[in-house]
Amino acid sequence: MKRALALMAMLAIWIPVCGQQAPPPQPRNLGMGVEILSDTQGVDFTPYIRKLLATLQRKAEAFMPESARMGETGILYTTFQINPNGTLGTSDPILERKSGKKDLDDNAITAIRASSPFDPLPSQFHGPYLKLRLILMYNHLTVRSR
Repeated sequence: MKRALALMAMLAIWIPVCGQQAPPPQPRNLGMGVEILSDTQGVDFTPYIRKLLATLQRKAEAFMPESARMGETGILYTTFQINPNGTLGTSDPILERKSGKKDLDDNAITAIRASSPFDPLPSQFHGPYLKLRLILMYNHLTVRSR
């Protein structure tokens, strides 16, 4: 077993030396990340967040401004809350950090509003709402695995 681990460690070092490198960075129109700002009360929101991000991605791409399709870059942060029935809070979403490009900022707000109502929050969650921070990255390089 120790020998196999040592061999695997040697291969991990040897492969990059022999010219095999990580794939080159690829441009991507839109990347998203989310941070849960509410107390989750121990509820696993992973499946809920995955579905929410997929919906937001579809809506953002459907309303993608031409400037973003042509490569305009920007990063923005927005916060919003989802009520137990899946509706948005009354004053949401809120741009927490603007991208500096109005069309990208507008796209983020439009995608969130067009995605509402979301699915109802998990029944195990008894909070008044789920507050999220959504990070959107337009046309920033990412490394894709093979």
